[in-house]
Amino acid sequence: MLFEMAKRNNFKETPGDIIEGYLMRCESYIKRGKSSNVSWNDLYPINVTIDFFEGEPVTAQGKIDRVYKNKFPKRHTWCIYWELNAEHRNPQNSEYKIFANLYHNNNLVTKSEWIARNNIDWKKSYHYRFFGKPQIGMWELGNYKVEIVIDNETVASGTFEIF
Repeated sequence: MLFEMAKRNNFKETPGDIIEGYLMRCESYIKRGKSSNVSWNDLYPINVTIDFFEGEPVTAQGKIDRVYKNKFPKRHTWCIYWELNAEHRNPQNSEYKIFANLYHNNNLVTKSEWIARNNIDWKKSYHYRFFGKPQIGMWELGNYKVEIVIDNETVASGTFEIF
């Protein structure tokens, strides 16, 4: 039921029974500035990091309530969210594509892309999405890597383990 609701809310199933999606509550969608031809690199991003937390495919906890970690027990894990954080030395209204690649034991499992936006008054931004399984406990054991690519450049990558 929840998986069907997730699919109706802009989530999709990808090869290998991985589901992926984004939440419209994401800060990159709350305040839409006028788009421009400004790229990610024009924002002069610094302190770019990626963090992981666990959640359901329809809702994610608020940023203050998230528990970031890199190890997740298979029997309790449904969706792993990644969160890209950055500071911008030159904030501008901008629009750019973010590509996320998920690897399991160094093999590409799935990838996703979408358009993100920043406003001129954002000195910091964060964007998040998830990769998940149709049911809790279906992840394969092992090491996973998420690679974030913007403007044909890997801007962040991080790893997590399902044990």
